[in-house]
This record gives sequence, C-alpha cells and structure tokens, in this order.
Amino acid sequence: MRIICAILLLFYCFPIFAQDDCKIKIEILDSLLVKNKRQQALKVNVSMELCQCDDTLFIYRFNKVVHTSNFVIAYLDFNLFKNSSVGLNFIIEDVEDNKIQANNIDHISFKKHEDEIRSSYQRLFINKSNLKIKYKLLKDEKKRNKHDEGKYTVSENNRNFILYPLINHYYNLPKGEYYLYFVYSFNRDLVNKPPPSSIWDSEKPDKNRVFNGSFISNKVKLIIK
Repeated sequence: MRIICAILLLFYCFPIFAQDDCKIKIEILDSLLVKNKRQQALKVNVSMELCQCDDTLFIYRFNKVVHTSNFVIAYLDFNLFKNSSVGLNFIIEDVEDNKIQANNIDHISFKKHEDEIRSSYQRLFINKSNLKIKYKLLKDEKKRNKHDEGKYTVSENNRNFILYPLINHYYNLPKGEYYLYFVYSFNRDLVNKPPPSSIWDSEKPDKNRVFNGSFISNKVKLIIK
C-alpha cells in the first residue's frame, strides 16, 4: 500500500503528508471552472479519499468557504508549507504555472467601539444561489468557535462535497485562463501555540482520529470572464 501511495505522489500530483498511516487524497471533480463578473465565490465539486484509514476521521480548519492568502503562496515550497497549520486554502496559477498573489484585504477601522465589537461577531458565508458573500451575526461564542474551528467529519457517507473558494480575493484578476487548486495543512504541535489560535472543540475527539498533515489537490482550468 505504501508503494501505491508513493506512485500516486509522483505521477498524479497528489502530494500526501500525514502522521502515522492515515493519509488523504483530495480531487476536484469539475473539468472546468468559470467565474462571471457577479460571482464572489466559485462552486467546486470535490471528492476526498482516505488512504489506510478504516474509520471516521476529523479534519480541522477545513471550512467550506475557502480563503487564500499571500502567506500560503510564500510558503508554497510545499516542504515548508506542510509544517504549517493554516488549514484549507486555494491557489490560482496562470498558464505558465506562476502563482498569483491575492489582493490584500484592508482592515476596517471603526469610529464606534460597539461597531467594532459587532464586526468581531460576524462570520462570512456564501449565498449558494448567486455565489455572493453574506455575513451572519453569531453572538453565541460556541457557534463562533464551531465556525472558526472548521471541523469536518469524514466517513464513508460524506466524502463528496462542495467547496466555495472566495475568488473575490483576486478582484484585479484580468480576463483569461488560469488554474485553481486546493492546499491544506494542519499541525497539532503548532495549534496550541499562538499564533495560530487553539482549537476550541468541546468534544475533544481521540487525537488518533484527528488528521495531522498536509495535502494538495489536482489543478483545474479556471476561466475568468
């Protein structure tokens, strides 16, 4: 089985790194992605396969609404990225395999303290009908923590799902052809040391059932209209 996984690593562009014997392969099922002017996110059909795992697995920082950042691009010498703990992100490349930096998101300054507090309670979601961003006010701390920890349970029955990469992070991207793929990293040794923040999961699953490692998906052509 280890030989088979090694062959996949070399020839199918699915690098896999994980603790112990449990590994993950993630594949974008769409053959082509198209973004029009009004969309703020993409809808991407994804499949996940567990290698050498025969039970439920928990993945943290695996939010279905997917962000990107220049930090991820800077560390995408994957040998460096795999030792980080930034969760799920997506990358866009041009047709010459050059990684494109996302636009910096400006931090908003608030005139009133109560507006700043209110903003800290808001979380970003996607309207699935028009693929635009919407914000919800989550006043309950447990609900905010649950959202932020991005816990996804992988079992035999839910290995196909949809991800929504926030394409608006690239609001100056010219029309044309590109490629998109997902990257993920989670390192338990870093999670409880700031930064990044710790995981608040009250259920505290067995650590042997928590995925600890990194993976990268296949690349799919993206058309910007």
